[in-house]
Amino acid sequence: MAPLPKLAVFDLDYTLWPFWVDTHVDPPFHKSSDGTVRDRQGRTIRLYPEVPEVLDRFRGLGVPMAAASRTGEIEGANQLLELLDLDRYFVQREIYPGSKVTHFERLQQKTGVPFSQMIFFDDEKRNIVDVSKLGTEWWDGLWEAAALNPACGFGAGGSRHVTAVASPAPVDAAAVPREGIGRGRPLSDGCTLPETRRKCAGRRGAEAGEAGAMSGLSRLFGRGKKEKGPTPEEAIQKLKETEKILTKKQEFLEQKIQQELQTAKKHGTKNKRAALQALRRKKRLEQQLAQTDGTLSTLEFQREAIENATTNAEVLRTMELAAHGMKKAYQDMDIDKVDELMADITEQQEVAQQISDAISRPVGFADDVDEDELLEELEDLEQEELARELLHVGDKEEEPPVKLPSVPSTHLPAGPAPKADEDEEELQQLAEWVS
Repeated sequence: MAPLPKLAVFDLDYTLWPFWVDTHVDPPFHKSSDGTVRDRQGRTIRLYPEVPEVLDRFRGLGVPMAAASRTGEIEGANQLLELLDLDRYFVQREIYPGSKVTHFERLQQKTGVPFSQMIFFDDEKRNIVDVSKLGTEWWDGLWEAAALNPACGFGAGGSRHVTAVASPAPVDAAAVPREGIGRGRPLSDGCTLPETRRKCAGRRGAEAGEAGAMSGLSRLFGRGKKEKGPTPEEAIQKLKETEKILTKKQEFLEQKIQQELQTAKKHGTKNKRAALQALRRKKRLEQQLAQTDGTLSTLEFQREAIENATTNAEVLRTMELAAHGMKKAYQDMDIDKVDELMADITEQQEVAQQISDAISRPVGFADDVDEDELLEELEDLEQEELARELLHVGDKEEEPPVKLPSVPSTHLPAGPAPKADEDEEELQQLAEWVS
């Protein structure tokens, strides 16, 4: 048997269990009295049925295992691993958002296992692409048939890279429940499906004609190998380079057309044959220019479509991240709890008001006194005082007369003399002085 890998790395969501832990279930989780694991809403949490057998098989082969997940629900994922008794299988756990490249780099640092001796199981192509930046080759098939069944072999095969194996999944993961690892097929029969039977039959035929067995992972990097396609950024860059070439070709064709036109004008009626040949060349160049224009328009349309798709994908990832963040922010509250809290606050405010009223209310002797009785007693006192005053009206001493100021004995000065008399007196004095 060929050498086994030194580390098997498993994704979690839709690889070990049929849901996204940060979207489809509601943490925190707990184990009920009957031993089943449930979320906060009481929904039962289950693994894919093949998972325990697969993990036991790896452990029986002596292959260490690790978990690598990019979920944002870190605490919930770790809690599920413990409640489902899966933590005993994994020597390392890398669970946090981000590219799987970071997960593998940290696993390599912690375990010391080179990428060439790791095998990776995941359901999402984007994770396969991310890990492929380390030099990963991608195998699209039933991984348990290629990796676990003795009939099909299993081994490292001297590969230079991490082996990334995609777990099968339906097209719409949100609408159709995934069947998970092995799509429910028994692990004991590695050659039951048509595709697997063909691969196994071919391997057996090769063994009949050749000495020695071909390792499972050699097949993964041989006939099963798929060529890695370009990324959107690479495609856009390639389209831009091609557009530049076509633009230069347009300029060249336009110059040639003008040259042929000038040649036709130059010969004109003097050399009719040369003029006609120049016009024919001009017509062919114009056809090439029209074809180049159409090709350039197609390339521009493709580039714009890829740019829009890339932008939309980034926007969608951002919206998904925001939705997960909002869900996490509101995971510990619901409208019923808010209503109960507001009702408690209102009730406490009413209790506080009642306490304030009770504290400010007078206590003691005054509470036993009748207000009407006090008013009646006050009125009796006023009547008694009024009767006493009426009885002593004649007994009051006569008050002394008011003393007024005496009349002055001297002659008071007369008022100011009229101004006309003063003028006459001055004239008379002037006349006496002259005479």
